[in-house]
Amino acid sequence: MNKQRVISILSKISEIKKNTGLRVIDTHVHPLDVMGVVHYTDIKNEYAKMDYLIPSILEKFNYGETAKIGSRAFFKFFPKQVNNIIKTTYESIVERRILDEMDIALIDTAVMLPVAPWLPSKIVAEKFSSTRLITLGSIDIHSIKLEEIDNFLKNLVEKYKIKGIKLHPNLQNFRPQPSHNPKDLGEKLHCLYKFAEKEHLYILFHGGISFYTDFTDPKYQGNISRSRVNAVLKNFCDNNGKSELFKNYNIPIVIAHLGHYGIVNPDYKLINTIAKKFNNVYFDTAGVSPSFIKNVLNIIPSQKIIFGSDALYNRMSYNLAFLYSAVEDVKNGENKEDIISNILQRNFLSITSV
Repeated sequence: MNKQRVISILSKISEIKKNTGLRVIDTHVHPLDVMGVVHYTDIKNEYAKMDYLIPSILEKFNYGETAKIGSRAFFKFFPKQVNNIIKTTYESIVERRILDEMDIALIDTAVMLPVAPWLPSKIVAEKFSSTRLITLGSIDIHSIKLEEIDNFLKNLVEKYKIKGIKLHPNLQNFRPQPSHNPKDLGEKLHCLYKFAEKEHLYILFHGGISFYTDFTDPKYQGNISRSRVNAVLKNFCDNNGKSELFKNYNIPIVIAHLGHYGIVNPDYKLINTIAKKFNNVYFDTAGVSPSFIKNVLNIIPSQKIIFGSDALYNRMSYNLAFLYSAVEDVKNGENKEDIISNILQRNFLSITSV
């Protein structure tokens, strides 16, 4: 997709907003580095305006199969270049930079995502405090003691008004279902999920595989291990629809990237099984190709999908354009404007109030 096409789509979305009062909510934004490359204490409070309508190489390929395969190879064979892209993106970030890109992309509200210990909730909440921005909580399930979890999360609710919790099974190295982990880790996850249930918080999980740079900042001390595959969809729910996570906890759950970040061959059958069986489970569109969004919308209702854009080396406007172009091609019997409104606003408001 190119800049001219994106501008054309933004014009159409602007007209929908004007006619319907639609608010566009980007529910998945990483405002600072969570890969461990740029330590949060080293961020420079500098910002030079840029053109947020110029596509990255991934957006030129519409986040499709070529982009996924290319990304995998790029991380493997050119790790220094990957490291430089992350550094260039995240060394100098201020709140104004986020708000400027939101304005260009017609985003009214955005959800800022920490991933502890790589990026604590406190840093995100205090650095990005505009009323247009929401911060989720995050917790390093390995380092915290079981008896500390409730008070830790309660403090995030009271101090930063978090609406949900961001968890990354790959970066934080755990499996989503408590019984699939060592006993102590499973008990901590159970405690975390019960807290979310009690406080009416939603949980946003990374969904899919992960690629990592080899250049973690030395300020991240200790043996912080990561996983590549803990967040694949089959670790949330088996092929028969069995899931202790989805069934045993009365909490809204969002699985990012339609559950398939970095995966070339999507498991549409499992997506359909989850959507049909569990009313509390949703998927977001962060970093997802138009063709994948279209295919998913043709098998599950738009009420199960939420808009997101992902890290700042992605473009909010392109993710929005990919969604709109997918909806244009959908043939599922739903009204097009209803699909847009559901994904960009209504569904998120159904799981939280902002």
